[in-house]
Amino acid sequence: MELLKKLLNSDPSIPRLTCYDETTGGRVDLSATTLDNWASKIANMLHDEFDLEAGDPIWIELPPIWSAVCILVGARRAGMHLSPTEPLAVFTTLDRLSEWDEKCPDAYLAAVTDDVFGRGVAECGGSIPPGVIDFGPEVRLHPDQYLGPGLDDMGAELIEGHSVEKLLEMAEQYASDQELPTQARVLTRGWLVDGDRGFNAEAWTQSVLAPWMRDGSAVIVRGGDEDRLRAIAEAEKAVVL
Repeated sequence: MELLKKLLNSDPSIPRLTCYDETTGGRVDLSATTLDNWASKIANMLHDEFDLEAGDPIWIELPPIWSAVCILVGARRAGMHLSPTEPLAVFTTLDRLSEWDEKCPDAYLAAVTDDVFGRGVAECGGSIPPGVIDFGPEVRLHPDQYLGPGLDDMGAELIEGHSVEKLLEMAEQYASDQELPTQARVLTRGWLVDGDRGFNAEAWTQSVLAPWMRDGSAVIVRGGDEDRLRAIAEAEKAVVL
């Protein structure tokens, strides 16, 4: 999306996404350059391996981890949108695969781990059911540049009927309401919906897009109590929302 291009032009190397996973003890920083590379790999995967086209629906049912952000940005790059209604591809955790296989038997299923290094299910010692894509090792095979078709118009849908233009408007309004300063580091618990899964347009704009609108960084924390949240905010010099 255009916002990522602005971050690349502003400073491609500083952290734009920092994710803490208190359930695993993991922490990772991603720069705009790294986000851009992952987005292209995922867009290529969606187009070349899953044979999806611009305008097709996919769904992400993952906890607030860095790979979920990359998958969404990659989906946008390939011109696809998020919808839980009859998606053609679903990115989820190993324990939810059977549920989605029943709901959408014709959809591509990709198992994503919460490993901080992005390792796949097999690489983490698990086993992949037949017909399921092991996201970690598969996505790494794809190029860092995406030259395939996409959607360039800002009105294109991205998350459940919300256009990119609308999401950016929401993010700008929220950043203004919260009086976020330029280059703010903003700490949230991410896009928690239905426990710790799924995407929600409002939560996405507040946790990720709003700080990016201010040329800043999103700090996402999964798990941990309020004391731990405050400690992370202090260490990261982040505003807690």
